[in-house]
Amino acid sequence: MIEFKSLSKTPDATLTNSHYYCDYIELLALVNIDDGIRIDDVYDRFLEDERIRGIGSESGGEENGIWISRVQHWFDELYSRTIHYGEHYPFISENNRIRLREQLDNIHYLYIFLLLCSSLNYITNYHTLTTIFEKCSYFAMKKYLPDVAEVHQFGVSTEKNERYKGKLIEKYKLLAQDLKLVLSDKPNLFRDMDNGDGGVDIVAWVPFKDDPNLDKKQIFMGQSACGKNWNNKQASVDRIKNYLIDLPSNAQNILFVPYDFRDSNRCFCQHGEITASIIFDRHRIIKLVNYSYIADDEIMGEQFEKIIHATLNFKEDII
Repeated sequence: MIEFKSLSKTPDATLTNSHYYCDYIELLALVNIDDGIRIDDVYDRFLEDERIRGIGSESGGEENGIWISRVQHWFDELYSRTIHYGEHYPFISENNRIRLREQLDNIHYLYIFLLLCSSLNYITNYHTLTTIFEKCSYFAMKKYLPDVAEVHQFGVSTEKNERYKGKLIEKYKLLAQDLKLVLSDKPNLFRDMDNGDGGVDIVAWVPFKDDPNLDKKQIFMGQSACGKNWNNKQASVDRIKNYLIDLPSNAQNILFVPYDFRDSNRCFCQHGEITASIIFDRHRIIKLVNYSYIADDEIMGEQFEKIIHATLNFKEDII
């Protein structure tokens, strides 16, 4: 089961990527034993972590003002989340204070889960989180595409992959057969004991109804990325071309992330780093995936419930 590390260490992300800091404030509000987190509480956290170093010096007043303005900006972004997520948002953000709702319901649990997946630096034993997130990515993809679409998990983290199992070569043989594509026969491409995923967690395609001709169809190859190295996982389609030599160039590269990496205008704040064709971020996943999809899952449901239960029972005196 997951456990929280100390939350006294503030995020070390680039300050322009403010969503990491907003998530940190939400995490504080999630576990806080008192009634919410204010700007002063967050400021004090950064002061105690020696991120605000000029106090008492000649430039101390200016630095103090910069940090108060910075924290205020984070609270403004959190307020924009309140509006954007609406009833799905598990926090109340008002008057420069953010607190957990007194009454939480099923529609809030998925947000809390994705917040945990975005906060792996503060959690130990998080393997279960990443495994369930891959399943969550599958549900999001399936809901996004029409009913006729084929959507499957391909990654290695799933305990019971329903279709693609075993060695990498066996999985790609079957995928090549399913897509009517050509498997590469280059030496050393598939090595003994290679049980990896070849760079893809989710595969999907949209056939034409009642048409056995699978040429010229939409193909999607997705990666689920919880870590901050998500931008390095976007080249999955390029890697797959090593295995499927005639993979169409218009195959869509999909990235699933638990982050809400948006600014107060709800635009992607790391847009310059995004190369994926389609992004499924926190907001899009929540709008696509119903809580019951995961809670009722035969494999993941019980673990998901335990994680939410353990999280809501963990409390810390933040102030």
